[in-house]
Amino acid sequence: DRRNFVRAPPPGVEFAWDFEAVQPMAQATLALDPNLESMRFELVPKV
Repeated sequence: DRRNFVRAPPPGVEFAWDFEAVQPMAQATLALDPNLESMRFELVPKV
């Protein structure tokens, strides 16, 4: 469900994003889950 990826965190929640820290796990997860791989192409802006 696309909403799981694009909705904002609940009010009062602080969310820090460290790309370098999560990138290896994200790559591994994308490689293992074809549904997540498809969602990635749906969410990434197209040029």
